[in-house]
Amino acid sequence: MVEILGAPVIISCSYDPSYKVDVYLHDQLWGGSMTSNDLAIEVMTLISELEVLCDKESHQDGNQTKYQRGSQKKTYTATFETQAALLRDKLEKLMAKHPDPKPNSLQEYLSQTGLGTLYPRSAHYLEGLRGKSQAPKKSPMDGYLSHLAVVNQVNALCKQLHHDAQNLSNHKYIAHQVALLYQSLNQLGNVKALLSYRNNIEGMFKKLKAALELTAADGDSVPHLPDEYKQWLLELTVSLQEVMSSFNSSFNQPLLPAMGFLQQTL
Repeated sequence: MVEILGAPVIISCSYDPSYKVDVYLHDQLWGGSMTSNDLAIEVMTLISELEVLCDKESHQDGNQTKYQRGSQKKTYTATFETQAALLRDKLEKLMAKHPDPKPNSLQEYLSQTGLGTLYPRSAHYLEGLRGKSQAPKKSPMDGYLSHLAVVNQVNALCKQLHHDAQNLSNHKYIAHQVALLYQSLNQLGNVKALLSYRNNIEGMFKKLKAALELTAADGDSVPHLPDEYKQWLLELTVSLQEVMSSFNSSFNQPLLPAMGFLQQTL
């Protein structure tokens, strides 16, 4: 005979609203009231994300059409639609925060500010034309992110080399880092503003590498830079960082459309 116990082992507590955790995963980092300039920068940030999504999706569509026949309708991945819809919702919410006079629509705002021209793929999507007409293949912002990544890489390498030359006792990898810096400069193009730096590195690289090998061969446990080459490297990295931060137009063509918008806005 099985005895049934009347009392439960444990009684769960009722839900207390005070323990609720509000999730702000997709909310803006920029809180409070916004000026028109603040809003323009926020919109530009979001629409940049949308442009990347649209560009990626258009390439995927192009690859899919190779295996499609006739007038088979294109389909778009749920991932794209979900992410794009989320960005669109954020943009619409920003328009509600626009100081008076408010634009009649997000599309009107993009047209008035010129962002629709800078990001034509995003404008195409936001106007509801996706699937009805072909999205633009080219954009003034093409190359912006990749170019900015190279500029940032040059800056990062300069800071690292400057630090390592001054603070490390083991300079085993300095020559390799200088070679990476040279390759990064090459990616910015053969422009006059950077030619002297490239020539400078070309003229010193073999000497620097030989000097490191010589210090190791002289009985030191690790290779280290002689003072002459250390000073050269410090001056080179400081000067290069100044050039990168100046955003010289001769090698920063991909950045000019965005810089023009920001200068006009701010």
